[in-house]
Amino acid sequence: MCYSSCGERPIGHSDETVSGNYIAQSGRTDVAICPSTPSFPLEPESFDIDAHLGDALTSADGIATLHRHVDESTIEPFSSEEALQPPRLPPASERENCALTPHSGNWEHHGPGSWLSICSKPGLAWVSQAVGSIDFGESARDLVSTWTRRLTMEMSALAPQPNSEPEPEMAWAFVNAYFDESFESIYGVVHRPEFEATLSAWLRGESKRNVDAVWHALRKTIYAAGCTIYLPKHSTLSYKEIQSQAWGYFQQALSSLVQILFTPNGILSIRCILAMTFFAGGLGSPSLEYQLCSMAVRLAHAKGIHRQSGSGWSLSADEAKQCNWLFWAVYCCEKHIALRSGRPSLIDDDEISCQVPKDACPGSTIDVPALVAVIQQARILSQVAKRLFSFQALQRSSPVLLEAVRDLDAQLRGWRNCLPDDLKPPDTLGSFSIVDRRRLCRLVLIYYGYYGGLTSIHAAFAYPWISSTLFGHGRMGEGIREQIMASSEIVHGAARNMLVIAKGVEIKPDASQWAAFYFPMLGLINVFIYVLKHPHGASTSSDLALLDIMVGYFANMQFVTEGDMSYPFARDVANLARRTAQKAAEAGKRDIRPGLDSDDNVVLGRQEFQFADMNDNFPSPSDFNFDEWGIFGSVFDEIIVA
Repeated sequence: MCYSSCGERPIGHSDETVSGNYIAQSGRTDVAICPSTPSFPLEPESFDIDAHLGDALTSADGIATLHRHVDESTIEPFSSEEALQPPRLPPASERENCALTPHSGNWEHHGPGSWLSICSKPGLAWVSQAVGSIDFGESARDLVSTWTRRLTMEMSALAPQPNSEPEPEMAWAFVNAYFDESFESIYGVVHRPEFEATLSAWLRGESKRNVDAVWHALRKTIYAAGCTIYLPKHSTLSYKEIQSQAWGYFQQALSSLVQILFTPNGILSIRCILAMTFFAGGLGSPSLEYQLCSMAVRLAHAKGIHRQSGSGWSLSADEAKQCNWLFWAVYCCEKHIALRSGRPSLIDDDEISCQVPKDACPGSTIDVPALVAVIQQARILSQVAKRLFSFQALQRSSPVLLEAVRDLDAQLRGWRNCLPDDLKPPDTLGSFSIVDRRRLCRLVLIYYGYYGGLTSIHAAFAYPWISSTLFGHGRMGEGIREQIMASSEIVHGAARNMLVIAKGVEIKPDASQWAAFYFPMLGLINVFIYVLKHPHGASTSSDLALLDIMVGYFANMQFVTEGDMSYPFARDVANLARRTAQKAAEAGKRDIRPGLDSDDNVVLGRQEFQFADMNDNFPSPSDFNFDEWGIFGSVFDEIIVA
């Protein structure tokens, strides 16, 4: 495979430390990629950004406090003496306002790397002044409140449910659908031969696991996931009827969660909770995957499967291999969730010595080439979160951030170049239509991961409301300016590719939220941003057409889900983009954006904004409060909890 020919290195080193009754290899995990130099288009380009928002900003505040000093190029580790000192608080004006305390039960934090960055205070400011109105503020609040409602459940959903079992024939139909067609089957979360053997014995009444909470929850989770795949093809049930049946099974699984976590448990508990995580990430489910995945990570750490098994573990070769694959499935799931939400990861890569196996056990559903690729990609995305969006990263100097972006871009492109041809995402995707279910799953997973990874790497430079704050207003060096140009084009290209994928994938009851909602919405937002920055651009007409297609995509989602998933945000931003482009065309102005214009003016439509006035609405680098990017503050509480 290409991983070998490109110089694959072992994940972990040979040093061994003895702890308790087992031996775990220690050492840092490396990412196997082939060398590549980054390619950055350096054609002239700049960006639109000003600040005349006024009252629209009064309803969008930050969440916490993070102070940035731009004159620091490196961050020294804390000494033991420093660790014993009380924390140094920032000035009172930069501390989190007590009015923004997360007192609401539905208060959530999304960091600067989140897909909802555009709904932050600086994001709202930039969009509103770019389109010349405050209409976007209402659309953003609607999006945030609608999405936030899906992050938790109503109390009634936790009420005890009667234990129901499908008929044996239907049970096997659900199980086969799950293992043969689900997205997560690529990860091999549940070992098929083991599960099927246990289910056969249980259905015959020969199993000793009748009162086993883990087996109960795992079985019901598989039924829940399987029925969303099987029933749309073999019944006349509506979307809501299918989701109701699936949720009933999953509620029964949730009822065992406390027992799974707080009574003696084993590796099967990790499998169970990870399977629950994937189901909770489905389009029709409350988005509980963040908390469930956190539980899976803690259990994985508690069982030590992040370490390479030693002789003291007394595991067979196949058992050790299964533990390794299971850990990496947990790892990939957690790293992607953390990056999408802009929240810190629970997994410290420096603590991992678990190796990536070269093959799967007999009967496993693991797609080895695809999963190895996803693991390598997740390793890079872990670096993205740490080197670009962590507390310490955001205190580093501009040259350090610039170097990090270029290095991570090179790593991700190197990873892509090492993939087998049948898995390699193209730079430009003209169309996307895959009939084979198994191949569709693997390509959607890898393609979205690659284009989403490029977006995360370049977001700090491509998003004007972040780059202007990080690197100063009109005082950027040439290297920063060139990177802003390059990053804007890279994010735009990745966004268009995401929308092409979305256009070619049918929305079904078993769809995952990340595939059916997150990446299509991320692509839509980034194409929208690009149109606002370049209303006269060569791609504007095509971009507007793509936005219109996505309006239809989200309208179809509302239709398929019988109104359960309704996001008029897509229609709103498409209209704003078209209106902005039309105003610019009518005015006949050339495409001038702040950052490159010699007199620091930006002209958009009939409006001219002074770039120098930006300081009134955006913090200067020396007063950088990055928690302004949090978008679930108490400002939305009255909407969210209504």
